Amino acid sequence: MLEINSDNPLKQELIPFSIPAQTATRNAKYENDEALPGNCLLDTGAKGSSFMSDDFANQILKRNNRHTVSAKQHTIQTAGNNNLISNQIMSIDIALPCEKSHSSSATEDNLVHVDAAIAPISTDLIIDKDTIRSNDLVAKFPSHFAQGKLLEHLQAFFL
Repeated sequence: MLEINSDNPLKQELIPFSIPAQTATRNAKYENDEALPGNCLLDTGAKGSSFMSDDFANQILKRNNRHTVSAKQHTIQTAGNNNLISNQIMSIDIALPCEKSHSSSATEDNLVHVDAAIAPISTDLIIDKDTIRSNDLVAKFPSHFAQGKLLEHLQAFFL
């Protein structure tokens, strides 16, 4: 398993999210369906797929009805040039509140659809460049991508 250790600066880059609870339960297996919290990393270096930890995927499978899983082999090359093989893709919608959200509740505006390869990583979810782009996540998390005057301009324009 790839570890993000507590001394690693990536830990402070993690952004909290949740998978919203199902409002009307259709399957008795998920009667206790609740919002499932997690942490994600917005990674513009992740190209081709988002990634989900196998531990977090197992939590979703046990507790939440808002997902689909499909069989698909995916090879993941890590920053350390290690290769991981994934045999499944999970599709989920996550509630990802904006950096300076005007509302504390999850709305359609901050639901982000993610297709993630399930892999033995320690971060719940790593969101790839294409998903960041297609959901305007730079605008929603400007301090994650900019600093100084550029950050000030982005915050004034988007937030």
